[in-house]
Amino acid sequence: MRLRIGPLSALLLASLACGSVCAQESAAGAERPEPGPEQEQESAPADEAAPPPAVQTIPVAIDEPPPPGADDATHLDTIEVTASRRIKSQRDIPGSIGAIRGADLEAMRAQGLKDYVKLVPGVIYSDQGNEESVPVIRGIATSVGFGATPVTTGVYMDDMPFADLFGPSSIPDLNPFDLERVEILKGPQGTLFGSGALAGAVRYIVQKPNPGVWEGKAMATVSETEQSDGISPVYAGALNVPLFGDRVALRAVGLQREDAGLYDLGATDANGNSLRNDRDADRSQQSAARVLASWNATDALSISGFVFGQKTHHDDYGLSDTGQPESNRFPFASPRDHEFGGGNVLGTYDFSWAKLVAAHNRMRKHNYAAQHNEFGFGTENDNTNEYVVVSRDDVDGFMQELRLSSPEGGTAGGWEWLIGASHLEYGNQSFFYSYLGPDKPDPTSPDQVSDTDKAEAQVFATTAQVAYETALFGEVTARLGKFFEVTVGARDYETELEANTSLCGAQIIALFQTLCYPEHFNDVAKGLNPKFSVRYLHDRNMQVYVLAAKGFQFGGVQVNPPAPGFPESAEDAGYSFGPYKSSELWNYELGVRTEWLDRRLRFDTTFFYQDWKDLQMTVAVPLTGTNLQFAVIANVGRAHSEGVEMALEVLPFTGAKFTSAASFVNAVTDVLFDPNAGDGGVRPGTRLPGAPRFQWASQAAYEHSVPYFTSWVIGPTLTYSYGSVATDQIRPTGEIGDYGTLDARLSLSQPSSRLQPEISLGMNNVTDVRGVTYHVGGNKASDGTPFAFDHFNQPRTTVLSVSLRY
Repeated sequence: MRLRIGPLSALLLASLACGSVCAQESAAGAERPEPGPEQEQESAPADEAAPPPAVQTIPVAIDEPPPPGADDATHLDTIEVTASRRIKSQRDIPGSIGAIRGADLEAMRAQGLKDYVKLVPGVIYSDQGNEESVPVIRGIATSVGFGATPVTTGVYMDDMPFADLFGPSSIPDLNPFDLERVEILKGPQGTLFGSGALAGAVRYIVQKPNPGVWEGKAMATVSETEQSDGISPVYAGALNVPLFGDRVALRAVGLQREDAGLYDLGATDANGNSLRNDRDADRSQQSAARVLASWNATDALSISGFVFGQKTHHDDYGLSDTGQPESNRFPFASPRDHEFGGGNVLGTYDFSWAKLVAAHNRMRKHNYAAQHNEFGFGTENDNTNEYVVVSRDDVDGFMQELRLSSPEGGTAGGWEWLIGASHLEYGNQSFFYSYLGPDKPDPTSPDQVSDTDKAEAQVFATTAQVAYETALFGEVTARLGKFFEVTVGARDYETELEANTSLCGAQIIALFQTLCYPEHFNDVAKGLNPKFSVRYLHDRNMQVYVLAAKGFQFGGVQVNPPAPGFPESAEDAGYSFGPYKSSELWNYELGVRTEWLDRRLRFDTTFFYQDWKDLQMTVAVPLTGTNLQFAVIANVGRAHSEGVEMALEVLPFTGAKFTSAASFVNAVTDVLFDPNAGDGGVRPGTRLPGAPRFQWASQAAYEHSVPYFTSWVIGPTLTYSYGSVATDQIRPTGEIGDYGTLDARLSLSQPSSRLQPEISLGMNNVTDVRGVTYHVGGNKASDGTPFAFDHFNQPRTTVLSVSLRY
């Protein structure tokens, strides 16, 4: 184990000490108020201005400081979001919606979801150190890792879905540099977003081109993590170019990131001789780019679009079985590649009475992994025989959508409405190959696997799947008198899944007397997703809302073929061996949102109850008349999640801001699952995985001008987050969570300068707390003995960053 405080850490400690003294001696700075609808509402009569409604406030860094001499901010502001497919204030949408500005993400020096989702109570991010990490909202999941069924949280870039509709292969973790904001929508979003957001959604909203303005920014960041030998750099830049006056604009963004790794992986032979000793083996490299364009053809017509791509390579696992970031059970490396990209074209025509939006999106993903599991067969002390699972997925997705909505702000009669139609087509070509035997090159495509290798393989499978979703949707909001606002919406959808699979291997030869067994599947489903909410607007300082909304999830097909005895054994166990159907989730919320002290303090509370039925889960079924088992993907029983979320936001004195949010969640099964299993099944009252009962996150930030150098602004920030213990599976093999981290940051900026320089020095996990973010366990195939591996939260890390913008 390598423990040290590096030069960056020492510099931060000195800087924080200086910052504390300077804060006592300096003149106070101020938070800059955002211009917009908020200020206009301030002077409106109380019975005419709709008070800000229900949101989950997320602790983030305070806004960009004003130039010296600017008036002090006296009110809390809000963010405009498009969670309703229209531009609305974050606090004017009933439901739990969190939003973090891109500028705040950059100020945090966030590099991915794990850096800011921890600030959102009710949401966990089961970090594995790669793009197979899963966000879980309000405990709606049957596993905190990938399985054979879709994940329950949708991931979107603007309105383009990136989560897999079946058989998840990756969840793109977009670097937040030059994002406009990130929106986190809690609860099912089926009415407006379809099947990909059963439990909620994470939406990355990219920064659009700015017509008529030359803009640019650049950032360089280096970080140093204790117990790692290297430095991790990040370089990013963005340039906005206006063309033809304010009619056309281009924006280009690029990023390059390297992670020095942390986990020391290797193996020794039976005599203790080293077979492999790779320090910081989980190194990774990432590159990303976006090009965006906008054209204001006329005052009414605008066309915009972007193309983007991100590539990430991981050298190896980040797993440990020793309590430290190290393991001696990996004689071979397990490299992984994740690529995703695509494009969007958006056309908008603004009629005097409505706005028409036509959108075309394309998404592509490529994932490759050579995953070594020698420990499962007891061969981890042998570097001549390997057990490897090679997988590759190539995904192509298209989405077309047409929407017509009321003018911004609604009609003269106080009505807001939206109608739309969408078509989604999602295709996946994949292959899966596993074998136990002498070390040989790992194939990167199915063509590289010979018939001899297929016959000797444990499994060789190819799959070609296409999913379709066609839907009509709409939503209407009406103001009833002075105090009530009613919203009604629905989505009428039809889904279809076609799949052609081929399964080969020694077991297929034994069962069917043929090398490969092909199969064709087809499944069609229809449904209606309703939504209903009522807001009571007491005055501009208080409101109450109730919300009921339904979400759904794509069904799918069995991975195993209908071998002799499989369908009958599944029926004996109480399951169908045919396609499994969609699961459904009803979400009920009651929210109370209040503002006090002339909008210097907010306190919001949300109570929720979620009813989840037909959960999708992989169960082990005994093959009748034998001691063998096989896997069946089935719809099982019912579960529910209930709890409360609270958020406080306050400006205690000039230049200071404090935010705090907490959640209490009880997510459990309601009926007995899998009663014929050897363990007696999953009992009612079993906690769902990824559902800590308590989460808490707080942030204190302060900004002030520097004595004698008043054009410079110094800003210390402290952030604390905690999550209680949660399980890893619906049949637990271990626990995650039950730790808290403290982050500190000190920034020095000159906002009045033409280049607006900023230097930031921060330390994440100041107290170097060790916690488990991901756990995987099982039994060895060789002798049945258990094994378990953990991935930890990042140890104490010091981050130094310099940025410029104009």
